[in-house]
Amino acid sequence: MKLVIFGATGATGQCLVELALAQGHDVTAFARNPLALTEHEHLSIVRGDMFRPASVEAAVANQDAVLCAIGGHDRLRVALSKQPRQKALCTVGTSNILDAMKQYSLSRLICLSAWGGWGEQRAIPFLLQAYHPSLADERGV
Repeated sequence: MKLVIFGATGATGQCLVELALAQGHDVTAFARNPLALTEHEHLSIVRGDMFRPASVEAAVANQDAVLCAIGGHDRLRVALSKQPRQKALCTVGTSNILDAMKQYSLSRLICLSAWGGWGEQRAIPFLLQAYHPSLADERGV
């Protein structure tokens, strides 16, 4: 199976890349910093920016499934790097992923998130409600 992994250089993303490769999948790792990944014969590395829809679309093209492990910036790491903190990474990035998936009629998504999605409908993030309004109905909330 051909998988694209967003957030591939983070702790969780690196684990996903390793597991997917170990299971024989062809992996496309989407990363701001491709040097953070180790080469492998079944690994394609795409340098990209979650804030640029064309970059995300290019990574999603010709894939069978999307794995998303993007996260907000760690405040300490950002402070030490002296680079400005980018706001809304998860919101904008996930929106761009979902738009690209729609464009390529791709329906397989595994998304790791700390967003609430249980209990009652208002706990389901607005972004997911907007793109997948049946989510609340399927969950019975």
